[in-house]
Amino acid sequence: MNIRKSLYIVLGCLFSLGTLSLGVATGVEAPTWMSEPPPASSKIEPEGKGASQERPPVVEATIINAFRTANVGTDVGGIIESVNFDEGDHVKEGEVVVQLFKERYKMEVRKMEEKVRGLEALLEVAEQEAKAREELLKMESATRLEVLRAGQQLAAAQSSLAEARVELDKAKHDLEACTVKAPFSGYIAARLKQPYETARPLDALFSLVDSDKVYAVAYVPEEVLHRFPLSSKAVFKHRTGREFSGTVDRIGKLMDPKTKTKKVYVLLNNPDRHLEIGMIGSLRSPAK
Repeated sequence: MNIRKSLYIVLGCLFSLGTLSLGVATGVEAPTWMSEPPPASSKIEPEGKGASQERPPVVEATIINAFRTANVGTDVGGIIESVNFDEGDHVKEGEVVVQLFKERYKMEVRKMEEKVRGLEALLEVAEQEAKAREELLKMESATRLEVLRAGQQLAAAQSSLAEARVELDKAKHDLEACTVKAPFSGYIAARLKQPYETARPLDALFSLVDSDKVYAVAYVPEEVLHRFPLSSKAVFKHRTGREFSGTVDRIGKLMDPKTKTKKVYVLLNNPDRHLEIGMIGSLRSPAK
């Protein structure tokens, strides 16, 4: 009895396996829970009103640069008498930043002024002499050679006076150059000399940074460069979320062959100086 029951069980298993194999061979559809999930769509559907319009491109890693900088010096040498501002101080155009001792240059001006006055007196005498010789020649009381010599003396006196006046102008310029002023308004970025140090001609005395205006400089990819034409509007967004509007002022001429980008300079007004040199944010063009 047990043997017969076991035989029935074996036959039943073989029948079940045959039925399953037959279903697979004849293309019977597998259960739905065995199917692969459908591939996700790569198309982004527009969301909300106006989403079908082209979104404005955003360029990351945009850096704030100074509008202009200068290492300011002077073309005279001397001992520094005073430096009137510290690093970080804001100065206005024309304010005195560095003062050199100028007594030596004052003496040179006085010396040249005296020389000019003396030559002016000699020129007056030479003019009178030449005029007198001309009158005597008309009365046949002087020779043409005497008139010629008087004219040569007059020309020499005129030349000496003109040269002395040039030297006087140079002496006055050197005296004025002892007072070094800010060529434009901005911040003192560095004091390069200290009081009582020696300054040679053309030495840089301080660095000045103009931050009343700044540039937001971005490397814009070639494919969106058309969205940043010259004189167009652009918006710099700082990492704090604050936005500043400006105008595309310059575009680099060379395309970087590796990154396929060009430099774009957006000029931003910064009267309150909220934007500081070196700040990083993003740049975008306004939506069309």
